[in-house]
Amino acid sequence: MKLSLHGDWLRSAGTMARGWLRLAAAGAIALLFLGAPPAADAQGAGGASPEVSAAIELGSAFAEVVEEALPAVVTITSERVVSGGFGSGPRGNRWPQFFDEFFRRFQPGEEQQEYRQRGLGSGFIISPDGTILTCNHVVQGAADVKVVLADRREFTAEIVGTDPKTDVAVLRVKAEGPLPSLRLGDSDAMRVGEWVLALGNPFSEGLRSTVTAGIVSAKGRSRIGLTDYEDFIQTDAAINPGNSGGPLINLRGEAVGVNSAIASRSGGSQGVGFAIPIDLVRSVQRSLVDEGRVVRGWLGVYLGELTDELREAFQIDAATGVLVQQVAADSPAARAGLEDGDVILELDGAPVDDVRALRFRIAEMRPGTKVALGLLRDGGRRALTVELGELEDETRPLAQARQRGVLDALGFTVGELTREWRAELGLDDTVEGVLVTDVRRTSPAEDEGLRPGDVILEVGRQPVRSRAGLLRAAEEVAAGEVLLLTVISGDTRRFVAIRLPR
Repeated sequence: MKLSLHGDWLRSAGTMARGWLRLAAAGAIALLFLGAPPAADAQGAGGASPEVSAAIELGSAFAEVVEEALPAVVTITSERVVSGGFGSGPRGNRWPQFFDEFFRRFQPGEEQQEYRQRGLGSGFIISPDGTILTCNHVVQGAADVKVVLADRREFTAEIVGTDPKTDVAVLRVKAEGPLPSLRLGDSDAMRVGEWVLALGNPFSEGLRSTVTAGIVSAKGRSRIGLTDYEDFIQTDAAINPGNSGGPLINLRGEAVGVNSAIASRSGGSQGVGFAIPIDLVRSVQRSLVDEGRVVRGWLGVYLGELTDELREAFQIDAATGVLVQQVAADSPAARAGLEDGDVILELDGAPVDDVRALRFRIAEMRPGTKVALGLLRDGGRRALTVELGELEDETRPLAQARQRGVLDALGFTVGELTREWRAELGLDDTVEGVLVTDVRRTSPAEDEGLRPGDVILEVGRQPVRSRAGLLRAAEEVAAGEVLLLTVISGDTRRFVAIRLPR
């Protein structure tokens, strides 16, 4: 299975044509959705059966909601300038590594070329003054963004702000007179099983204003590996390339989510789509508009999931909780008295059993908020109150921000190799290195075979003895360069080379 963000850069016309044929077939199948009318003897005299009448009423409800919502749904086209080697252009080729190496050898100095890459996505207007919501990946890196309204008017859009951590972007267009807009609903109050409609422009501008129907399959989905802060709505409403940024609406015509991605084995919709809940989007949008950035709470700990092996090693009986791998120096957590090896069981009285969920809940809070933590330490329960600081990943004037950024880009986290971990992994006490605590799915680190539980002995053939040492070494790696690791995996010593994304 692979995860796809669907404000995709356009591929070849042939690919789109094949997509249209698939949609045409899907449309034919959709005619069977309501089924054939019941037999005549099951119908009332001269009328439809109650079942068919109910289906007709539902269809009418869909139509009314769509008629009201579609004028606020927009098409977003973007252009960015990219460079690459032979075959890296818009059409690409099937063997880019082979041809890049061939041209580097026989035509040195000619492998780089610049071209404009065009993207297509969706969005929706949320205020008559022209404020638009979409996904960050729809406009990320774009030099030029155009917005086309349902009435075919076209505007150059201003990017008010973006938040890659949640995949939210806010645009603005200036038009004469008020624009049609969508009301924002309450995604927190929405229930699993409710009907929802996904609106957008899949595959091409020729398929603008497409509507698909489904239900809310689940809420609060995390561990998807798409963004830093995940709280996705899962739906079986079809989401396809180009739908990203479009609204997910309820039967009251309110936007309850922003369509973002799908999980698929084929790259097309297979009934598992994800939307960013509108409550989260609303918070990010307000912060971007009012402050020009997203303000988040900061606890100051490095966390790890509690596996069965960790519970046994630390003699933890609790069924929930997350492990504090390390407390950052001079952080709110350090000032409040948190220690390495603590297990956080509760946040403000609510159970904690997932690292991503805890990070998300902390990030949603404002700096200065006081939170109550329920802990497990040395077999006993404790309670601490922590006043949150402000998360400043992009602006914190410390080398750690750059260091963490490198590991984030590579997709793995590390912790200290303690005596307990050496015993758990069957390592001699003389082994020095750093423990890999987590590897993000679909990341460069996972692609190269790095796994949780691996022990990093060297970086660039130089020994590392601590987490801080590895972070300092990682800081020296520039975008596009390779981080060479010497790793112990079980009884095997091996090299792992991971290229830092540009």
